[in-house]
Amino acid sequence: MRDGTMLAADIYRPNDDVQHPAILYRTPYNKNTDGFSDQIIRVLNTLGYVYIAQDCRGRYNSAGVDSVFLNDGWGKLQDGYDTIEWIVQQSWCNGKVAQLGGSATGITTLRAAAALHPNLTCAAALVAPSDFYSQVVYPGGEYRKSLIENWVNGQGSGYMISYFLEFPYYNDLWEQMNLHSRTSMMTTPILHMGGWYDCFSEGSVNIYQDLAQQPNAGMQKIIMGPWVHGQPSDDVIGELDYPESGFDWEGLLLQWLGHWLRGFPASMDNLANVHYYLMGDPDATDEMGCQWIDADTWPPPSQISKPY
Repeated sequence: MRDGTMLAADIYRPNDDVQHPAILYRTPYNKNTDGFSDQIIRVLNTLGYVYIAQDCRGRYNSAGVDSVFLNDGWGKLQDGYDTIEWIVQQSWCNGKVAQLGGSATGITTLRAAAALHPNLTCAAALVAPSDFYSQVVYPGGEYRKSLIENWVNGQGSGYMISYFLEFPYYNDLWEQMNLHSRTSMMTTPILHMGGWYDCFSEGSVNIYQDLAQQPNAGMQKIIMGPWVHGQPSDDVIGELDYPESGFDWEGLLLQWLGHWLRGFPASMDNLANVHYYLMGDPDATDEMGCQWIDADTWPPPSQISKPY
């Protein structure tokens, strides 16, 4: 990285001397166990992609100190940007890089996109927040104690809790963790996916809606289903069984990557800008709801605002 810190990465390449597009996965959860399965990695290699799984700063085999995503964006340290810069300098890369992930790795993905590296050709972010202050740490201005402390302590980075508590009001720190301060400059096409029951549903919708309104943001698509965090594409959510709510997101990811990294333009022709599951009573499917709907914009043009 730009400060000399070494981050560990595993690189899976097709067995040839040809330059290929690269797919980057940056994780705080251990690159040896998190990310794509060996089977999917073999598929990616067969399709002509290099796959890179990297431990974030201060996590597992990477040096440095974990800052809970502070160094993954556009601040003094920019680990996502620097990693992409290293990738495009390698002999096996053709200059095109995609980054993708969900939840924590969706955060590293979105923050890299907001760092504005010109070689980040496309991205895919699942169930990820877009504004750390209002969606993660201080939603509504109130400290989200359970989520923050359980997750941060579980990562062994409890020292960051006191740091967050020092800044209960929005300031320059939180501006560095707010993608919406950068959307007017972002140009990376991004595939967004979220769930209506997800703890970060607001992030998926808000960042899509913001970027879709920017003239230079590139193609933006969003999928929203009746899912909870960590279970996209499941039909059964708790005690509720939503009919036909499953979704082949891995297949869609391959189409998205093929479109941007391999020049298959037709692969996105049948995907609406907004593909969402209209919520309803799963035990009364003859009524409105419990169905997939396509729209050009969000909110849909037929929306009627209702104050309560």
